[in-house]
Amino acid sequence: MSLSRILAVARRVAQGFRRDERTLGLMFVAPLVITGLLGWVMRDQTDQTVDVVIVNEAGAIGDPIVSAFQGAAADPDNHVSLRANVATEAEAEPFIRDGSADLALVIPADIAATIASGQRPTLTVITAGVEPGAEAGNFGTLLTSTDAGAGWAGVPTGITANHRRNLDGYIVDARQKLYSIREELEK
Repeated sequence: MSLSRILAVARRVAQGFRRDERTLGLMFVAPLVITGLLGWVMRDQTDQTVDVVIVNEAGAIGDPIVSAFQGAAADPDNHVSLRANVATEAEAEPFIRDGSADLALVIPADIAATIASGQRPTLTVITAGVEPGAEAGNFGTLLTSTDAGAGWAGVPTGITANHRRNLDGYIVDARQKLYSIREELEK
């Protein structure tokens, strides 16, 4: 194949591209639009700090775990902050509902008995239950920032929060109110 034939074929292909606006659009405009949209989406995908409320139902026995979490929260690389330290789940729920905290970590009252019996303690994580994807990310950030609870104040390593409960009661209440309003409007 000679060089003149190769150049002739290349010229014919280039002329075809130049005459077809759809092809030019796909080659030049579509990548610019997609890159712009991807940049706009990724702009909000920064590492955000997870605000945590600790529910210490164990009292003084749970204080070393709270102290260890405070130490983890003091490190800015962990992306967690301690919003509040409360004694009951009822005190933590308003923080979750108003959005000032992303999740609550409950230290159960029977944690000492669980550890004494040789079992791993179970911590409960309470979330709002509104955005499962974001809450799973927050949960993962909590686990990685605290090294899955490894070595928390003498608690057996590998402690994990393996029970998750959502506060969707207020969503049910709102739904019931909407149904009652709809029924009144239909009358």
